[in-house]
Amino acid sequence: MGTNLLDWIQNNIQDRPLQKKVLLARSFAQGHQLIKRLTQYERPLANLEVQTVESLVLGRTQFSLSLAAIKYINSSRTLWIVHALMHELSKEADAYIPLELIQPGVAAHIHLAITELRTAMVSSADLQVGFFVASGKGRYLKQLLGCYESFLAQYQLVDFAGLIDYIKPSQEDVFYLALPESLPNRISREMLQKLSGEILVASDSGEPFYSKQSGFPLESTEMFHASGSISEVREVLRRLLKHRTRLDRVEIIASDYEKYASIFYTLGKAHGIPCTFAEGLQLETTAVGRTALSFLKWLENDFPVDLMIGLLREGSITFKRHGAEGTGNGWARILENLGIGWGQSRYTALLKPETTVNDEQQRIITGLRDAFQLIWKLVPERSSSEWSPSGVVKAVASFLEHYGVADSPEEAMILQQISQEAESMRDIPPVIVSRELAIRYASEMIQGIRTLVSTSPEPGKLHISSLSSGGWSGRENTFLVGMDERSWSSGSRQDPILLDKERVRISHALSTSAARLQQVRHDRDGRLGMIRGSSVTLSFSSYNAAEKESVSPAFELLRVFRAQSNKLDADYSALREALGQQVGYWSGVNNQPLDQADLWHRELADVNGAAWKDGLAAIEKLQSNLLGGRQAAQARYRLDLSEYDGWVSATQDSEPIEHAPIISASRLEHYARCPMRYYFSYELGLWPKERAAFDRSVWLRPDQKGNLLHQVFYRYMQGTVRDSEGRVVHDREQLHEVTEQTIAEYARMIPSPTPHVFEKELRELREDIEVFYRRELGCRDRPILFEQELSIGGEPLLVYLEQGLQIRIKGFVDRIDQVGPHLYRILDYKTGNPNKYRDNEYFSSATQLQHALYAVAAEEWMRKTGFDEEASVIEAAYIFPTVRGRGGQVIRPQDRRSRLARVVGRLLESMKNGVYVPTKDANVCKWCDYSSVCGHHAEWMETKRTWAANQQTLGALLEVESVD
Repeated sequence: MGTNLLDWIQNNIQDRPLQKKVLLARSFAQGHQLIKRLTQYERPLANLEVQTVESLVLGRTQFSLSLAAIKYINSSRTLWIVHALMHELSKEADAYIPLELIQPGVAAHIHLAITELRTAMVSSADLQVGFFVASGKGRYLKQLLGCYESFLAQYQLVDFAGLIDYIKPSQEDVFYLALPESLPNRISREMLQKLSGEILVASDSGEPFYSKQSGFPLESTEMFHASGSISEVREVLRRLLKHRTRLDRVEIIASDYEKYASIFYTLGKAHGIPCTFAEGLQLETTAVGRTALSFLKWLENDFPVDLMIGLLREGSITFKRHGAEGTGNGWARILENLGIGWGQSRYTALLKPETTVNDEQQRIITGLRDAFQLIWKLVPERSSSEWSPSGVVKAVASFLEHYGVADSPEEAMILQQISQEAESMRDIPPVIVSRELAIRYASEMIQGIRTLVSTSPEPGKLHISSLSSGGWSGRENTFLVGMDERSWSSGSRQDPILLDKERVRISHALSTSAARLQQVRHDRDGRLGMIRGSSVTLSFSSYNAAEKESVSPAFELLRVFRAQSNKLDADYSALREALGQQVGYWSGVNNQPLDQADLWHRELADVNGAAWKDGLAAIEKLQSNLLGGRQAAQARYRLDLSEYDGWVSATQDSEPIEHAPIISASRLEHYARCPMRYYFSYELGLWPKERAAFDRSVWLRPDQKGNLLHQVFYRYMQGTVRDSEGRVVHDREQLHEVTEQTIAEYARMIPSPTPHVFEKELRELREDIEVFYRRELGCRDRPILFEQELSIGGEPLLVYLEQGLQIRIKGFVDRIDQVGPHLYRILDYKTGNPNKYRDNEYFSSATQLQHALYAVAAEEWMRKTGFDEEASVIEAAYIFPTVRGRGGQVIRPQDRRSRLARVVGRLLESMKNGVYVPTKDANVCKWCDYSSVCGHHAEWMETKRTWAANQQTLGALLEVESVD
């Protein structure tokens, strides 16, 4: 055969103008692209059709299969037959591959071995145990191959290799032209021989592309190297723009197809460059694909609600098709507020009717409950033994059908393909595996689906192909990207199941790893040698940013350089010198801008790119926010106080007290802890989004546990019997009943992740309540009020402090005890850390005002309501009725009313003066929700707090911060 495959095809076609001719190609895309190139010869191509061996044989055997009631199955279905048979063999004693080792990778390699044996025409009878290095493996493969053959016969199925028995020669006069790679195995060649007609097989595609005899346009070939794959692709696009090249005259052949295809897709979308992809793109490229994989992840991780919330917010799913009211964001908010976290039982328990929501919310919750009840029907119970890959794929298909959103033909096609995957396994016995394995298999099956597949180039679009599929298009301009040593070289590892030594013994039709590698390189280089046209550009990324290392060019690139430069002894050093400067992310050597980043680089970089001009003024003129940010940062570093430190304009005079804002104790304490944080939350309303963090090792969060204990204390104390003096007559049984009732209510609202966790926390709760009980047994006071609201007629309580200060306050007191005639003590239960309530810190820099303010307010309330017109609250106590708090208490005598008025007054004065500076304790910033906004502002403020010029402005705050 000559060096030009196209001439070989054309000559053979011309010699037989009236005879039927079949061009056998590896794929239809390959054949059709070759025919399109042949039309450029302007010679007739009559009676010519394109086939693959599989399509040709299926067409010739279809009638025979129908008569015999035999069904053809492809390789994706034979995988599951092999997998099912492996499961059966694993049940035997001393199984070579036990059940726990049947993983996706192992099953795939075993299936490949069975397929290769079948296509090499090796039957179980031919396979001898002595051929194998390990006799155990030999016996296993022989037995498995025999079971496979029996299974096909029993269920009247036939795979590709089995079609040879159904081929019958026809009387048609056909001439077959078989291209390289179109007959990949012995069974393909034997099948072709059984068909009637003349056969001519091409030995190869011709000379390699780095040979001058190949016809490859070496003279017009350019080369460059880049600082990364993205930089390389950007330079390709720049060169297209510079030469104003028509997109449909360009083919990009990528060594690492997955990586470069995704880059071209992303940059193409960003710059409006339409592309076609010979092998498509990964499923994650489309919204439906991401939804399918998210659903699998949702199944795998026990239904975390965050994943479902994300899909709803993105608009990737909708519940409207089943009558649920609301929108994606509305459903997401409901699910978020319910605090489901994870687990089917938690969805079931929390998606139930509630009396605390309005009718509209109730309808939304009902719709969500109905939707999830349908979802639960798609998959088996978590602990079920009925999990199978086919069942999971079917569940994904059903979920997308019911709730998925497909906004384009490509996404609708993915829905159809997933459904076809599920349907293709319908006639195969289900493979029952563990839940984890079923999801893993299904994930691999679905991830194998491709989107935006365009095997043939389309008009007006850039065409991206791989090393295995590229070079056939005949387009005038070709780019070979990714020609680095690692991506270009083909691996030569032996097959882990059928070793090279075993292949030689079994059959000459089984290729060894070295032979396969040599053939792949030979076919690749010859196919690329068919490239013609006006220009070819070869490139690679010479730096790996992830691993921070230089990358060498492929040896083939050096061979092209040698042939082009006529320097047959040139080495890599000469090649690198000829390649010149490495192309970076910004404008390349031709200085053709691709986008705004390139334009800015051209304006701001010096000639050599080693330094940058001062473009600050130009950038800030274009982006005024950057100017404001820089000014703010500079102001924070200066000693004088400014608005950038939290000193805003002073507020106007206060409104009459009856119209003044409500001041709660917690709000004042909040300001004292960090005025800036107070400003963000209370003044600007920038509250951090409340999102519960769910821990699978915990039933109740600390706040939920505290609320449960408060409920138990309140219910028990409310229901106790009193003696003649009004003291509580304690009853352990009654406390136990209240405890169990309250725990049961919480268990219904908040299902536990596991019984073990539930029992562990039950023990802890009961121990805490026992601490409370023992403490109360020693209490001689008279508890009289519980969870008492400090308001009159629902309105905030007007409280008079000393020094003529008046504030409006509203809140609840956990408990009020009478300690003497008209004398009272207020109590606040604390279930957290008791360490911060120290005896020597009465106000603790105004961060502990609640005891003093509530004492005054409780006293005022009792007098104004007539409960006790002579009431006097003489003490306030923080009670720690838990194991952690050891049943302790901290008592604050209420004898500092004047000091309280001073502290509250100075806090209000500081607020009025607009002082919202960061906290004095930079340690609290580590856990603050606003730390990303403030940064190290609290540290910078340390010097400003002591600078004399700032004392007048900060005086009130500094005084409060010094109060113990």
